[in-house]
Amino acid sequence: MIAVRKVDDQKLDEVIATLIKEVGFAPDKSKGIFIKPNVVIGTGDSSIITSLAVVESLIRYFPGYKITIGERSAVGIDTYQSLERSGYVTLAKKYGVEIVDLGQVARVKVEWERGFLELPQLIFENHYINLAKLKTHFLTTVSLCAKNQKGLLSVKDAKKFHFIGIDQAICALGKAVKPDLNLIDGIKALEGNGPTTFGRAKKMDVLIAGNDLFQVDSVACRIMGIEPREVKHLIPQQVPGHLLDAVNALTSPFLRPELKDCLTVETVHFHNIRNCCSGCMLAIDNGINWLMSERRELWLGLSKRLAGGETYNIYLGRGNHLNLEDSPSNVRAFGGCSAHFARRNHLPYIKGCPPAPEEIIRLFDIS
Repeated sequence: MIAVRKVDDQKLDEVIATLIKEVGFAPDKSKGIFIKPNVVIGTGDSSIITSLAVVESLIRYFPGYKITIGERSAVGIDTYQSLERSGYVTLAKKYGVEIVDLGQVARVKVEWERGFLELPQLIFENHYINLAKLKTHFLTTVSLCAKNQKGLLSVKDAKKFHFIGIDQAICALGKAVKPDLNLIDGIKALEGNGPTTFGRAKKMDVLIAGNDLFQVDSVACRIMGIEPREVKHLIPQQVPGHLLDAVNALTSPFLRPELKDCLTVETVHFHNIRNCCSGCMLAIDNGINWLMSERRELWLGLSKRLAGGETYNIYLGRGNHLNLEDSPSNVRAFGGCSAHFARRNHLPYIKGCPPAPEEIIRLFDIS
């Protein structure tokens, strides 16, 4: 069962209640409820993370239930700090619900098509709500319910996904772990080079709910103007006939992510991004934010150099996909996967998986 609702004049609580009833989600109180939002980084920007308002509405809808909110932010990001900065810790205290870092919880072995994964025990002990964002992703085209489940993984397993093949692994995870309810927060969405600050906010005012995550993601893709078959980690599903008119009315094509090996921001070129994980990209993103807030004078100096046309070529990920014979300037390698490329070509190298945000100073040589 699946339902789609516009959030406009109706109060959010009313829309959430309607969706839950339409998809037939009726958890018994003998088990608690586990909510897995998308809090990839610590920010108050609800185009990047699951809206606090949606989570709060869910909590209010289930009075008397033991509710747990849990997440593991991107590799290299302090999850509790992300939850705190995003307002989730304050929300949990307000309603007396538990909040956990999934990197610190008990895990159980679960069989999947590539052997075994260690997954949080609490997703099997509770009714599991997968609460994703409506957004694009520079590696996987979209980040919806299937992609949101990657936050259930241990750091070790999360890294393995990129060696297995990120799309194939996400799809296999979706077959192995089936949430009791899938919900996509598309009130404020993200388009372009998501999943974080390289993307662009897009107001959509839509919520999507359903029992089958691949069906929910397929409908979300249609609303984004993206053919589900273009998303390699999905098992494409047809839009149910009774939803065709609503989906067509809500469809607003998203700016696509640049699914190519080089992403350019100002005069900085990030090479080989199809072969790196989002951890290194987020480490650079967080490093820039750290510079702006903690080392303002260095940030102003770097900004001046970029405005003056100084070019940087940052190589990330595995492989050897940059032609140095073209003599690109200021080439340096970032992150553990690029170590071989750096050694082979005698390049400056920032180690770490991913490197600490403070390494941004060495990356741009601005000490």
